[in-house]
Amino acid sequence: MIENNKKTEETPVSASNVIILEDTFHVANSAKSTLTILGYSDKQIFSAKTFGSASYFLEEKPGWKSFKYLIVDLNIPCKYEDYFNKDELRELDRVSQNVHSKDIKLSGWIWLKRLVRKHEELRNRIIVLSAYVNELPEDEKNQYREFLFLDKTEADTVQKLKFALRNNNKS
Repeated sequence: MIENNKKTEETPVSASNVIILEDTFHVANSAKSTLTILGYSDKQIFSAKTFGSASYFLEEKPGWKSFKYLIVDLNIPCKYEDYFNKDELRELDRVSQNVHSKDIKLSGWIWLKRLVRKHEELRNRIIVLSAYVNELPEDEKNQYREFLFLDKTEADTVQKLKFALRNNNKS
């Protein structure tokens, strides 16, 4: 498991595992608590705060394609120019232009799009859990209708997440 960019005990990925990419501690813990209530053990929940950690699970860890869900925040701080190419940086600026704060970038969205371009089969396993889902341009969301978009600032978000996970259905 990788948490805070440090390797700890390795656990094989299985079809019942969930990967969470969230940089805010209390939100990641809330998602973990929800998953625990639904019967997931700590060994089935992988938490990452950075793109590098999440990419390790998804692309370098044996069996990564067998995880059940990937839960991703849209705003993951990083050195954008070190992580994204020039086209992705332009796209990052474009999709982030409607965000109410200029300090917020929808970097998680650009990372997800890159991931799905490489691995189309992941489309049905992605849950976007972010305070910025309503600020993401509609044309962007329409291209990824298979994703479940949840605004983590809404009062019923935890119930919606529980319902989707319990019913093995994100729609």
